[in-house]
Amino acid sequence: ISAFDAVNHAKELGLMVIVTDHHDVPFIVEDGVRVETIPLADAVVNPKREECNYPFKMLCGAGVAFKLITKLYQDMGVDESELLELLPFVAIATVGDIMDLTGENRIIVKHGLELVKKTKNQGLMALAELSKVDLNDLSTYAIGFILGPCFNAAGRLDTAKKTVRLMLAQGEEAKLLAKELYDLNQTRRAMTEDGITLAEEEMMAQDFKEDPIIVLKLEDVHESLAGIIAGRIKEKYYRPTIVLTKTENGLKGSARSIEEYNMFEGLHEVKDLLVKFGGHPMAAGMTLQESNLDIFRTSLHKGTSFTKDDLTPKVTIDARVNPAIITESFLNKLNALEPFGKGNGKPVFAEKNLLISRVDLLGKEKNHVKLIFDIQGKLVEGLYFFGTKTLLDLVDDESSTPISLENSLKGKKCDILFYPDLNTYNGFSKVQLKITDFRLSELS
Repeated sequence: ISAFDAVNHAKELGLMVIVTDHHDVPFIVEDGVRVETIPLADAVVNPKREECNYPFKMLCGAGVAFKLITKLYQDMGVDESELLELLPFVAIATVGDIMDLTGENRIIVKHGLELVKKTKNQGLMALAELSKVDLNDLSTYAIGFILGPCFNAAGRLDTAKKTVRLMLAQGEEAKLLAKELYDLNQTRRAMTEDGITLAEEEMMAQDFKEDPIIVLKLEDVHESLAGIIAGRIKEKYYRPTIVLTKTENGLKGSARSIEEYNMFEGLHEVKDLLVKFGGHPMAAGMTLQESNLDIFRTSLHKGTSFTKDDLTPKVTIDARVNPAIITESFLNKLNALEPFGKGNGKPVFAEKNLLISRVDLLGKEKNHVKLIFDIQGKLVEGLYFFGTKTLLDLVDDESSTPISLENSLKGKKCDILFYPDLNTYNGFSKVQLKITDFRLSELS
């Protein structure tokens, strides 16, 4: 919706242009009034336009396109049952683009995931098989963290057309393209970790970690990874973060924000320093001349007035629950609230003063922790993925190692945040806690 030059060029060539978009609409302020600025296309379809009265505003880009297709089918008398074949892809796009799973999105994803079970798309099936994802039980987690990154990797490191080709491919071509996307994602993951290391080094060297908005220029990072790195830095330091990379025409950046700061509005306030920008309150993109970098950073800082509380990450607990009373029946009722995701997160439960009966370290690198809690004589198992470092930091013993950690924690009491799940192995099922946060109880 901000591609003014491209649309103008297409119109000069005599083409009909229809723009579909879901991003916040660019605007200017005239006499204190916001005036939207949109390309001079034949149609600009975006539920966030002021004149659009469509009731649900949070569709993803594929969702908006799906609505346009639906309208065309209706107007042209095409059998709308064909649209059901597209719904799984709208569902995957909705989750992959991290849209709120509320309102219409919740309906799209719920029914889309059901229809995935019937899919005949050989490209999707090939990628799922390679990624060890069961399409008969496809979860929002598998989309967001396994399949989605493979789709995105093509656009980041190669061309997004490769993902389109995969979705249209059959037979051996589908398998080959799935392998290409899978391998591209593995490369992307390694490059991302290298980029995060560079970002951390730059932050320490420039002492940016206390800045209200973190703005990093990373010269040796692929531009397509800027958003991922910005997100990881934002999560660690809980500050709005912008990562900029060098291009032939200056700096290109991606931003990730926190709930307390509207990134789109913030960039609008400094738009005179930017070549262009666009996005959402929580994520945005921009380009600027390198000569403007320092004043861009300074201007963003001046436009903020964060309190200490604003920059403190917060966890909302849904309920305090005794893990010993959780049953398989309880979990079945809980799972009726699915699909879970942004805007409809898994319920967060908490309990205090749990007695640690046993500690086991898991994984090749011993970076995962299995904790056995003794709750009034009933043993309950909890898994804390990537929790070893957190627990080592909590143990008041400089000589503690992952091996000695098992003895250091045994007999102590702790407070945890968790989500209960059902662990099935060899035909037997038992309730298992997925621990998301941990601290030693004050009574310990």
